[in-house]
Formats: sequence, structure tokens, C-alpha cells
Amino acid sequence: MFLTTEEQRMAAGEYGPGMQRSMSLLVRYGELFGAERMVPVTQCHLSPDVPNDLLENLTEGVEKAATRCTLHPCLYPEAAEKMIRRPITPTDSIAEGYVTLDRDAYAVRMARFRQLGFLPTSTCVPYLIGFVPRKGDVLCLTGSSGQVISNSVFGARANREGHSSALASAVTGVTPQLGLLHDANRFAQVVFEVSQLDFSRFGIADYGALGYLVGSVAGTRNAALVGLPQRLTMEQCKYLMSPMPVSGGCALCHLVGITPEAATLEQALLGRTAEETVVVTPKDLDEVRQRLQTATGEAPDLVILGCPHLTIGELELAAASLHDRRVRTGVRLLLATAGPIQRLAQEAGFVDTIAAAGGEFADICVSVGNPLAYLTGVKTVMTNSARAAHYIQRMTNWKVKIVYADAGACLEAATSRSER
Repeated sequence: MFLTTEEQRMAAGEYGPGMQRSMSLLVRYGELFGAERMVPVTQCHLSPDVPNDLLENLTEGVEKAATRCTLHPCLYPEAAEKMIRRPITPTDSIAEGYVTLDRDAYAVRMARFRQLGFLPTSTCVPYLIGFVPRKGDVLCLTGSSGQVISNSVFGARANREGHSSALASAVTGVTPQLGLLHDANRFAQVVFEVSQLDFSRFGIADYGALGYLVGSVAGTRNAALVGLPQRLTMEQCKYLMSPMPVSGGCALCHLVGITPEAATLEQALLGRTAEETVVVTPKDLDEVRQRLQTATGEAPDLVILGCPHLTIGELELAAASLHDRRVRTGVRLLLATAGPIQRLAQEAGFVDTIAAAGGEFADICVSVGNPLAYLTGVKTVMTNSARAAHYIQRMTNWKVKIVYADAGACLEAATSRSER
């Protein structure tokens, strides 16, 4: 692999052991996939759940990250205790140990991240709080919903990343040019024709079901959607895109007429012929909804909104829906959003309305690391997120049942008319 003079100095250890290890990791990673060179990274976005020893190993001797860095949401101990309403104990385990709740280890990690200049954004939607990707920007993101949205909605460049590669890129400011960082690798392989669907009647849960279908059929291949409305909202894009990497491994889906590099299907295909064309029917989406909904008439004891994190528009709608309503006895209503968005909602009066109804706020991931689904005996979760439905089913080994519906139905199921 060709390395610039500066990259050679990093690899030789002139900037310390952490920089050397990080560059060595990226070189091995790049050579494994045939990368010929490194490219500069515009932004890195990491989960604070990175193991402490890995963080120490790759940042030893490093004073500041080499590029702009933000942090993903994770289940931190204080948030867990607030939600389960008791202290965390050594026996508490989320998803069989997938999420750790070690208070001391978390404090050490966050202190080091702050030293390195990482912004403690604690959100999966950094693009909604000021970190908006531009077409062609190279991003190293550990959140799969951010990867597919950056590629497909903003026209940025992002591969699937793990803790180690993203952290190494944060330290060095570069990443191997491979996969979707090459324009030539961004052509659609599977085309989904959706003109048979009535988008005038589509809710958010319908967009989620469509995205879940695309991911399950495309697998790890690039996709293209033809026949979508040409003025999708950010909320519609968010729920359409975010299930694709969990039902399959899709990291790029051209929304023809919307994606910056795919004004036409021909542009999305880059002159090639699609490997497969799928005509999506209403029946196909009905089948997906049946897969996502595993409850059979059970009332929910937990209702969650915010996977990915809620926009200010969603919070406004939630506040309007919850006016003069109150969360039912035996039900928890949890809304997840980024801290800056919640503060804006506070200024607008939405938070007070939602809290008065009994709704609770969180800045964690309410699907993968939701302690209510693992530590409080929750049996049925209701959500408008196909991504959350997928994760909660699997990470509880199908013990927790799912009711899948639009946000309005979720809020109505969680509450009743207030007698105040």
C-alpha cells in the first residue's frame, strides 16, 4: 500500500505507540481488501462501548484526535439506574453481557474520550445536531443506520466499520480507500420497483417495513429504490433506511431522484445491468409487518419511540398527541432523542407536555441497550421502529414480544384521557 511521507512517519512510530498501532491496524485492514492508499476522513463517530484496553492501546501517547469525532449513544450506568429505578448491581447483564454497566470502566472511557476531543453527543443522529455530511465526505461511523443514511441520503462515503478501525481512523485522520469509498463500487446491484405502493397512505411504520424488506432481499449488495415520492421528509428517510443494515447488510440504497448521485436509475446503476429486479407489492409489506409483530393480542407494558433518535418534529407531534392524556398504569413510555434536540424541545414546551403525561426521556439506544427490556420483566414492547423491533426480538431471544405500529397508535396504546 502506498503511504504518504506523513503516514510513513505515523507507521514508524515517530508520533508515539498509539499512533503507530492505529496506522499499522489500518494498513493491515487496507491490504486485506486490496486498498492502494489512504484517504482523509471528514468525521468519525464511535460507540463509547469500545473496550477500555483497545481504547488505551490505540490512543497511547495521543493528545488529540486527528479529525472531528462524535459519540454514539450507549447505556451508561446513570441512565440505566434512572430507568430501572434501582441501583445497578454486578449481576445485572444486558443482552447476555453485550452491554456492560461497569461504572468505573465507563468513567475511564469517557474521561479519555474527552481528553482526545471527542464530542459527547450521545446520539445515533449526529446529522440532526449540526454534523451534516456533504456529498463525497469520507466518514468512519460505527452506527449502521448512520452509515446507510450518510451514503444514501447525503451522498457521503461510508463503509461498515467496527470499533477498532473507526478508532484508528480517529487517531490518524485517514482510512484505507476501499469498498464504498470508491465511486466505482457504488453502483446498485438490486433494483426495487415500488410503483405499486400507495405512498399517499404510507405511515412511518410502512416506510420501516419497506426498508426492512429491502435489506432482507439485498443482503450486503447495494440497492436502488425506484418510484418513491420525490419529497421525502427526514423522518421518512430515517425510518426507511435504518432497518436495511439489520435485516441484511445493506450500506447503500440509492433513492432514485433523491440520492445526490442517483438522479436517474441509469446513474444509480453506473451503466451496468441490475443483478436482480424486485417488484414490491402491498402483500410483500404485509408479510414483513407480520414478521416484525410477534405479539398476539397482548397489551404493551413498554412503548418506545426513538430508534433512530427522535427529531424535533417527532417530539412536537408527540407533545400534541399527549395533550390531556396520561400514561396508563403498568405501562412505561420512553422517548429517545439527542440532548441538543431535547433541550430545544424543552424551550418549545414539548418536554413539559410529554413529561406531564408521564413520558420519559433518554439519550441511550432504546433497542440494543434498553434495560427495561432486560431487567424489569417487560414482556411486550410496542414501537414504530422496524430496527428496534428486529433488535429487541433477537437480543431477548424472542422472549419479549413486539407490537409494530405508527407513532400515533403507540402513543394512544400507552395512554388514556387524563381526568385532570
